[in-house]
Amino acid sequence: EMDINGVHTNSNSAVYDILGYKVEEVIGFSTTKLWTKISKETQIEEYKKSLAAGIGWKNYPAYFSHKNGTIKILLSSAIPIHNTNGELCGYRGIDRDITERVMNENFLKSQREHVKLINQILRHDIANDISVITSAVRLYENTDDKNYLEEIKKRLSKSQELIQSMRDHEAHILDNDNLKVFSVQDVI
Repeated sequence: EMDINGVHTNSNSAVYDILGYKVEEVIGFSTTKLWTKISKETQIEEYKKSLAAGIGWKNYPAYFSHKNGTIKILLSSAIPIHNTNGELCGYRGIDRDITERVMNENFLKSQREHVKLINQILRHDIANDISVITSAVRLYENTDDKNYLEEIKKRLSKSQELIQSMRDHEAHILDNDNLKVFSVQDVI
């Protein structure tokens, strides 16, 4: 539970399981102090509007900092609490830890993108080789020049090597599931 300013007034022991804080550590603490920089920069205005409107929120994703420094993604829902005079006095809600689900979704998304890239490379390069082979077959049929057969063999070999290279690349990615996608530009 929190007051109308977003300061925790009550909690349960699940906060320790999810964020590593004891109940007494979060009471009197604004929920936004537990947010990561990402949530503070991108969601604070929307959150303040929800508080001001007094209507609560449903399935609101936010990035929280675990006490150990890791990031937790919580899906928050809350309803308004009114006193006996009908005045808004706070919110009661629940936060569900969706970190693992989001991480799995991101992993699957990167795997799909990787497969898409491999397929694009294979389609493009093999289609080029097939075009060259088709032309070489026509030219060979018209000229009986054995050099065209060598070009056909070369292009078939190149396509087989590409397929094997992509198979090796895929195996490397699958065998090293701890690899992470990052921006080279950011590193530079």
